[in-house]
Amino acid sequence: MVNTDVEERLVKSMAEQLKAPLLQISLSAELSLLDGANNSYADIKNISDMALRMLDGFLLGFDMHGEETFKLEPVSLASVLNDTAHILEPVAKRNQCDISIDVKGKHSPAMANRERLGTALTLIGNSLMEGRVHGENHQHRLVLGLHKASSGLVAGVFDNQPGFSSDVLKRGRAIFGLARQTLPSVSAGNGAGVYVADRLFNTMDAPLRVARHSRMSGLAATFHPSRQLRLV
Repeated sequence: MVNTDVEERLVKSMAEQLKAPLLQISLSAELSLLDGANNSYADIKNISDMALRMLDGFLLGFDMHGEETFKLEPVSLASVLNDTAHILEPVAKRNQCDISIDVKGKHSPAMANRERLGTALTLIGNSLMEGRVHGENHQHRLVLGLHKASSGLVAGVFDNQPGFSSDVLKRGRAIFGLARQTLPSVSAGNGAGVYVADRLFNTMDAPLRVARHSRMSGLAATFHPSRQLRLV
């Protein structure tokens, strides 16, 4: 019989252990850049930084295991999108992808967790850009979008590539961890970033789903506007 609790603790311990060498690699690459080294060190730093974010997201998701409640806080979703775009810029450059922010209208803060939301959006953005094959005359575009819907504020990552559908996400969730590629029409990777993000969104009671924004499709979640009064 499989002991799920032991397995989860083992995986969490492994993730914590992996963070140490990755952090050393990132710091070494940063020092090399300060000394005027070539761009290969920039790539090493960017790749190791994204791997660290993946591990942090995984550990954040496990921190919620077993907790009955989770306190949300008023968060500016537009601000989180802006920070995420800045983090993803080196990834976009490496993958020859245009990245932009599109916020429809002005919005009050929403109930979320800034760290978990930023990590989740970053992992999704990275997953959508990694290893995608694009036609010569088809520039890949990634948009971090925010718009209002009847159910709340919708924030997510969208792109101009075909392949998104609710069925694709549903099948991917079913075979995650069992297949090398779980979202072949969406990402060339194994989709781990998407599923870590999926877990993080669930901790905020904002399930990840396929959505549309400005004629683009992508992955997003709906957040409830904060009812707290803001001091001006």
